[in-house]
Amino acid sequence: MDGSTFVHSKQVNDWLLFTQFFIGDKEKSQEIVKAWLIKPSTKFQRNHVMERGFRYILKQMKGENRRRVSKVLLSEYSFKSIKEIDQAIILLHYYFQLEIKKIARIVRKSKREIRKRLFSFLQVLSTKGITVHTFNNILHAEIMTISLPLTPVVTKGIKINRKKTALYSLLILHFLIVGGAMNSGIVEKTQAKQGPDLLTIYRDGTFEQQLKKDLEETFQKEPFAIKINFEESEVSIGIFDEVLYRQKAEIITFVNQFLKEKDIPYIVQLDYMEETIGDDEIAYQVIIEANAKGIKLWPGDYSEQEKVMEWVLALPDAIELVTEHAEVTRAQGILKKYNHKAPLIVSHYDKDRVDRQERWLELTPYFEEGFLLGKEYNIESISINAYTKEVSIDVYTYFLTKDSNKEEIARAVKRSIDQFLQSEEVKQIVQNDAYTINIYSAGKKKIKIHY
Repeated sequence: MDGSTFVHSKQVNDWLLFTQFFIGDKEKSQEIVKAWLIKPSTKFQRNHVMERGFRYILKQMKGENRRRVSKVLLSEYSFKSIKEIDQAIILLHYYFQLEIKKIARIVRKSKREIRKRLFSFLQVLSTKGITVHTFNNILHAEIMTISLPLTPVVTKGIKINRKKTALYSLLILHFLIVGGAMNSGIVEKTQAKQGPDLLTIYRDGTFEQQLKKDLEETFQKEPFAIKINFEESEVSIGIFDEVLYRQKAEIITFVNQFLKEKDIPYIVQLDYMEETIGDDEIAYQVIIEANAKGIKLWPGDYSEQEKVMEWVLALPDAIELVTEHAEVTRAQGILKKYNHKAPLIVSHYDKDRVDRQERWLELTPYFEEGFLLGKEYNIESISINAYTKEVSIDVYTYFLTKDSNKEEIARAVKRSIDQFLQSEEVKQIVQNDAYTINIYSAGKKKIKIHY
């Protein structure tokens, strides 16, 4: 690939952004990307080459200049104790949304090992009082604001808006990974059938909550971590108690019977999860008490020995000075109680945005369970982006692109969500927020529907 092609290729810019994101060195990024792109076998549209590209770039995550994914994306939280390979897995899974089997090939680990590491990260989130949905939203939002200036050689003669370029490039990468650009689909005006009754599930509680409750009551231990994996049709169970893990066979039998009663033909995956919050046991007690008191207090930095060196107190941006002083005093009281000497700093967040995100993410489990039980809808995953004032609900399905009934089914899905969101039961959650519902078919092709 000659110099002119290298400068003007949009795909090159995509890879430069991606590489810089990992290593934080724009000149080194250019060298890496150019070295990889000049290989004559490179074809961007071929999925196995995309995987090779990820692997090639991940190999460069070495040296003093590397950027930790956690440091760049979640400065207000601290995941410094997470290893680099786990950061790569987290990014590939939660942002680029690669299947577990693809991630396994890229990082040269087994699917079981990938699932285990992802569950360990879920435990980290739980310890810090962060839901996986909140993490996913923050991840997507922060990526769009990362400063990724391209080198003068590459940007010569091209005016670049940094945020738009990052957004455009990462979207292109996403489309390349999943295998195709969006398609508007066929619009039909037939009456859609009724979708699953999400209100019933909302009133009765979620599938995950019920399974977790039944497991803890039956085996007299907690906590169990439960995750429904639409992608691989499985229910994953994480166990954090070594003694309980010895009852693995009994637990799997119990869960299989639970699934059979609900007519859900999912397989059961069970793993023993080690604690991954570092070696600072006193800090762990601080976090537990802060969570119990509703104080957003998290480690801000770790030493090489994985001891907490700094605490971050997150407060809303419009908080009054008197209230802020009171919250700081409460946080300092907890640190004093446990005699933790690390300094405390205050970080402010957008209260309206965070409140909106937390409200909407309460609804995600009900969407997922409703369409899990309504098996004819073949829902792969549902994501809610409440970062902006107009909330976006994206439903990904396994509908085949040539399925003549896909528009009818998509209308049923959309109608079901609409009725749920407009009901009196969830009025306090939705409030007056505007929202859009997008249905995507196989290959992430968007279905344009009216009903």
